[in-house]
Amino acid sequence: DSTAGLVEAYDNSTIRFNNAHMYRGELATYDSGRFLSVGNVTLEDVFLAGRWDIPSSSQGNYLRGELDLYGTINLMSAGNDTYLRPAEDVTIFGIGEIVMSNQTRNFIYALSGPHVFTINGPTIRGSGWIGQADLEIHNNGLILANQSQVLAVWPSAGGCTNNTIMRADGGNLTLTSGTFTNNGLIESINNGRVRLTNCAVNGGTLMDDGVGFFLVAGNPPTLRDLTLAARLDIPNALTCYVAGTVTNEGLIQVNSAGSNTYLRHFGNTTLTGSGEVVLSNNSHNWVYGFAANDLLTIDCTLRGTGNLGVDVSRILNTGTIIAEGSGLVIDPAAQGFDNQGDLIAATTLTLAPGPFTTSGNVTVNSGATLTRTSGGNYTQTGGSTVVDGTLVAGSVTIDGGVIGGDGLIDLSVTNNAGTLAGGTSPNGLTIDGDYSQEPGAATSIVFGDGFHDNVTVNGTAYLSGALALALADGYTPAPASAFIVLSAAAIEGDFDSVTFTNLPAAVSYSVNRTETAVGVVFGSGCEGDTNGDNMVNFTDLNRLLDNWGTAGPVGDVNGSGAVNFEDLNLLLDNWGADCN
Repeated sequence: DSTAGLVEAYDNSTIRFNNAHMYRGELATYDSGRFLSVGNVTLEDVFLAGRWDIPSSSQGNYLRGELDLYGTINLMSAGNDTYLRPAEDVTIFGIGEIVMSNQTRNFIYALSGPHVFTINGPTIRGSGWIGQADLEIHNNGLILANQSQVLAVWPSAGGCTNNTIMRADGGNLTLTSGTFTNNGLIESINNGRVRLTNCAVNGGTLMDDGVGFFLVAGNPPTLRDLTLAARLDIPNALTCYVAGTVTNEGLIQVNSAGSNTYLRHFGNTTLTGSGEVVLSNNSHNWVYGFAANDLLTIDCTLRGTGNLGVDVSRILNTGTIIAEGSGLVIDPAAQGFDNQGDLIAATTLTLAPGPFTTSGNVTVNSGATLTRTSGGNYTQTGGSTVVDGTLVAGSVTIDGGVIGGDGLIDLSVTNNAGTLAGGTSPNGLTIDGDYSQEPGAATSIVFGDGFHDNVTVNGTAYLSGALALALADGYTPAPASAFIVLSAAAIEGDFDSVTFTNLPAAVSYSVNRTETAVGVVFGSGCEGDTNGDNMVNFTDLNRLLDNWGTAGPVGDVNGSGAVNFEDLNLLLDNWGADCN
């Protein structure tokens, strides 16, 4: 009992612990002085203001009660098991350090545990083990992996509560086989790595500096209700679980190289934030849940190749999903896939059977394909769909928003209450089926300098509703210019109304429908002026005759979609007229 006493070692001196029990009081060293374990030793409620060396193979070093640590405890394994063992619940205060050599055979673990091990201020750094499933760890100091060999934290069933910092600084920190309640920061810097295996990390922030990273290693970890401001790698053939709300401000990489590699969610889970989930260019990347119809909300960016949903998860996209590489399959459960964000087919995007609706923005890039398999319906309730590649579906239903582009919609389109925006000439938008436009819907056509929107329907166009025409800013059509804005194998019905935006007061127009086309003709001063020079003469007659029997538009004076005697008669009626 050294309650009021002081034991001190001066420069070049050593005090050896051999079957000693130090109770209270102060242990101090100066300069190169030290305390050295040569046999069993217990420190109980001691103030340590010096250096205590625990040499390799020393195993009888015990702590009890409280330790005020303002010096250094050195665990010095050279390859043999070397121990520092809390023999009861222990709290370490102060600003000192426990320093572990660059060997994995350094151990801080309980004697006859489990016990509670609390770090209130000091640093534990180096390599080895903190816990062997026998310590409930409370970190209010710094746990630091700064060497090539691993520093592993393995708590008891009581888990590890981190209220401050756990850090890999150029070293390897492993969190394993327990629950880590993170109220602080777990970080990886200076090419360090934090390995996660068979553990749950709940809350707080995981952070790196752009060169450090987090790594799934071994059995799956679970990340729950936390912020990821770091890179997390899921290597080939491994699995990571997520739950609650994971705010992804970094990068999650699902890196299949041919073996099944998983990112799976427990219950209703949200991946949010400004970061990305990137799936390698391999179809064996899988993102899905455990229970049927559990909701996975994508509110960040998910891109790459693989399978999202696997006929298990209900999917809500409020972020961005991009199909890249060899293609992405979205396979929702029975409750379906609801796109309220951005859905982009950069290569091949497959929407498997199951309900699908979109009120967000869908883009099919040029050369890309979006396919609804098994004849599934593509239903749009709002937002936009831009098809510059190919959209394949059993049918396309537009209940709101805009659908358009310069690509191909394979099979029929029903426009109930949205807008069909024609594609840009010369290609335009092609519908390889029928097009049905209901009274509450519209077709939108824009005319500009060197282009005009147009729609080609390879089946029958059933028309009603509105035709909305507009001129691009700064563009005035030439007199007598004519354009086919919709063509079809057959047309039934007609547009109920026509509106024109940005049309100068001096420019007139007419909309003409034939059995196979809808055309727009811009007027000049008089009919028959086919070249717009405000005169009707032989030049106009020759242009009409050169196009005789064609669909025009040159020479199609009345915009009927055919150059014939009706056009010739109109031209002759105005022969010699000055149209100014």
